[in-house]
Amino acid sequence: MATQGNVKFQKRAKIFLANFPQEDFGELQLRQLCEQFGEVGEVFLGKGFAFATYDYRCNAEVAKMQLAKVSLTPHGPLDVRWAASHACIEVHNLGPSISNEVLLEAFMPFGEVERAVVVVDAQKRESKGYGYVDFVSHHVASKVAARLSKEHFVLPGAIWPVRVQMACQSDDDVGLPEARVKEFERKKREGQGPPHMAKAGTPESVYAEKWMGLEKQKKAKIEEVEQWYTKQKSELMKLHSTAMDQEKKKAAFVQQQQAAREQQQQVQAVRQQQQEMQRNLAMQMQEQAMQEQRAMQMERMEQMQQEQSMNMQQEQMAMQRMRS
Repeated sequence: MATQGNVKFQKRAKIFLANFPQEDFGELQLRQLCEQFGEVGEVFLGKGFAFATYDYRCNAEVAKMQLAKVSLTPHGPLDVRWAASHACIEVHNLGPSISNEVLLEAFMPFGEVERAVVVVDAQKRESKGYGYVDFVSHHVASKVAARLSKEHFVLPGAIWPVRVQMACQSDDDVGLPEARVKEFERKKREGQGPPHMAKAGTPESVYAEKWMGLEKQKKAKIEEVEQWYTKQKSELMKLHSTAMDQEKKKAAFVQQQQAAREQQQQVQAVRQQQQEMQRNLAMQMQEQAMQEQRAMQMERMEQMQQEQSMNMQQEQMAMQRMRS
């Protein structure tokens, strides 16, 4: 069993008590009576009945057993039972790998959960395919059951959705005592005599044979439906497996195409980079050639200027000689 938050005073530690005196018995006396067996949280006293919530389930079990021996009225001892929980849901179609903890974590987003438990085979200790989830409030539990009756909620490790319904409350501890059998039912039972074997050839025996035949037909029909269900489920799982394989192949093909496109884009990017580098190199070479050409032109101009200057100096010297 997996629990969330405070594990004290949970609904599974709540007991129902009946056959109380309707006068001269208050809530204080009820609390004192119950606190002999453990810490008691919430108590409620009605007309002839009461509720008490214990800190832990183990204390509630002791109280349930001991209080059933207490007599407060001439009508006999207290009628003590587990209080019915209206905030519990049954979760079916659980996979073999779903644990208490996984079930708890799966339903925590829907609301505050008290506990979650997967029902297991007592001998094999393997999941029986269903479990229970106790919510804090009935409102949340009913909303979850209503929602998941329309939507598909898939748990980890499975390919099928869970089936959810409000839990059916049952009592396999106290059962149905004789004192709770209705009077007209008791008279009807007593009018049919004590337990006995139906005598062959009597109308009772014929009716019994027909009844047992109907039970056998019911069993055969159930087995037939189970075989059909198992076959259909197997075929559905095969279809799902085939569809998943196709999806994987499709995803792999798409991934390959994407990888090819990315590789092609990388090649194109490298080519563009190389072309850009070549263009830049060509431009650099062109610029260098132009710079060299301009440098040569400047050098020629400087030489011409020097030559002109020397010629002018020579002419001036010649004129000076002529004058002298």
